[in-house]
Amino acid sequence: MSTISVHDIQGFSTYSNTVRVPSGHTFQVDGRLKIPQGSTGNRPSSPASGELFYNTTLNRLEAWIRDAWVGIANAATGLTADAPLASSTELLTINPSAPTGWYWLTVNGSPMEVWIDTAYRGGGWVLVLANRRDTNSVSGLTYANATSYQPNYRGEYGFGKSLSAFNLLMGLPVWSDIITNNPGTGQVAQFVATTTCELGQTNLHTKRQYWDWNGGWTSAFAPVGASGEVIELGSPGSGQYDYWTSPAYNFTTTDNDQDTYGSNCANLYNGNPWWYNACWSGNPWGGGGSGTHSDAFHWYGSGGDNHNYGALYVK
Repeated sequence: MSTISVHDIQGFSTYSNTVRVPSGHTFQVDGRLKIPQGSTGNRPSSPASGELFYNTTLNRLEAWIRDAWVGIANAATGLTADAPLASSTELLTINPSAPTGWYWLTVNGSPMEVWIDTAYRGGGWVLVLANRRDTNSVSGLTYANATSYQPNYRGEYGFGKSLSAFNLLMGLPVWSDIITNNPGTGQVAQFVATTTCELGQTNLHTKRQYWDWNGGWTSAFAPVGASGEVIELGSPGSGQYDYWTSPAYNFTTTDNDQDTYGSNCANLYNGNPWWYNACWSGNPWGGGGSGTHSDAFHWYGSGGDNHNYGALYVK
């Protein structure tokens, strides 16, 4: 048996610097094998199918499968906190028949329970806002909570709970994290309906639209980079999209007035946070139980365009 002692092995540039073991031969390692490692942001660029990488951010072994990095050390099913998905769009790569529902998703380096819709436009959509009529919305939410990495909700939220059990506003950095971890996507979808339903249950929607967004915020949490509004159902005009683009307004809460009105718009609507102007058009919380307007998801304006249920998703 021959022994070759070397420090580095390099391939020829003619062959893309690749060292190859020809077909019919075996590369056997009797010692230890260490594969490339680094943070999520330092994953190899332009990976080849089957390429391995150890992700030090998520503490897991990954493989490039089809068009995504997939965790393989713990199968990354998303079904338990110790096997969270690295991204919401990874779910259907791992399990193409995965149903819409609750999954564990890595957010800011930690597992979080989220609702992922797998049916609408390619799947991978995470619920970030939901409101049901006459349930007092998420009134009183502070700026610190609204802009932190947490789900802010009223009702019963999490595994085993139905959409009809809670109202929700995901902390705004969560929205960005979802999009950042889904390279090549970056979209927001919203709809309203006469009853609580999923994003993928399009037959139950009254109005629906989506637009592009890169996940960016200003220091005052005004959205950056929203464009490309597509009206799928209903007439044009939407307070949600308009307040992100014409211009993009700052985010106001009961304890942090950043709107353009002379007083705090959130406090005029029972302490519900939003991208207010001066003040109203398409507020998803409605009057929030204040009695000023219906406590319902308003699609546009402050009149009768309000609905029993409304939701926003991002991916």
